[in-house]
Amino acid sequence: TLAADLMTASGFLEIITMSFVSQKEAGEFNPTGAEPPVLLNPLTEDYTHMRTSLIPGLLQTAKRNINFRNEDLKLYEVGKTFTAVSGADLPREDLKLAVLLTGLRRPLVWNERCDEDVDFFDVKGALENLLEGFGLEAKYAPSTAPFLHPGKSADVLLNGLSIGYVGELVAFKAREHDLDKKLYISEISLEPMFENIRNDGRFVAIPRYPFIERDLSIIVEEKVSSDMIKRLISHLGHDIIRSVNLFDLYRGESIPKGRRSLAFRIRYQSEDRTLTDEDVQRVHSHVLAALGREFGASVRE
Repeated sequence: TLAADLMTASGFLEIITMSFVSQKEAGEFNPTGAEPPVLLNPLTEDYTHMRTSLIPGLLQTAKRNINFRNEDLKLYEVGKTFTAVSGADLPREDLKLAVLLTGLRRPLVWNERCDEDVDFFDVKGALENLLEGFGLEAKYAPSTAPFLHPGKSADVLLNGLSIGYVGELVAFKAREHDLDKKLYISEISLEPMFENIRNDGRFVAIPRYPFIERDLSIIVEEKVSSDMIKRLISHLGHDIIRSVNLFDLYRGESIPKGRRSLAFRIRYQSEDRTLTDEDVQRVHSHVLAALGREFGASVRE
């Protein structure tokens, strides 16, 4: 499948696990909370239910590898999960993709320093590479999943609807599976991506005119995300704004309690002329005014 090809191209190894799980595993990552489907003739006491998530299979595989000292893992699985449907003889089947990362970001080699561990942005980056391959762009919102770290997790939104999550597995959940390493996981539904896939890639000429970049450092309430700010700026309708990228986040003594500092780099560029400082300043001032009006943002001196 396209999803498998994209994950393999990102350096992940595909695994295939059983669709049968224990009662505990069937419930702990269940996204709906509904009663998991029960097997009428289970193979053993450990395989009594149909899986509602691919994550337990990934955790079992990670544990097995780590026990054999294969500790740097980038795993994914594409497979079906099952949800019991009231009044129906058979459960609903959903095609999903799940990933797990742990250990070093890159293998150790003699001629370069590469002893950094993977983190939240590695798993989020892998997910964004997948979405880009489908021609899609997702939004993110704070996740409330009880098995994810509250400060290092997010729900994945496509056209305003959640298709899954991404984040760091909380330590107590990892310990329940006899794992004492930081684990980063994601699980998303693939059907919504298939329905919205875009194949209308077009050639874009290299810009003829130079760009101007301006940094914008603002103080906002904790609840205001960088995604909300980017979305507002993109909706202002200024055709010379080419990109908005977050490059710094700061909390500290100089920042009031309950607020934080976000710094963005905005690139301005025109398709038909060389911009002047006055052109950029006029739009930049409009951006600042809109952020103050919508989010109560103030400029950090």
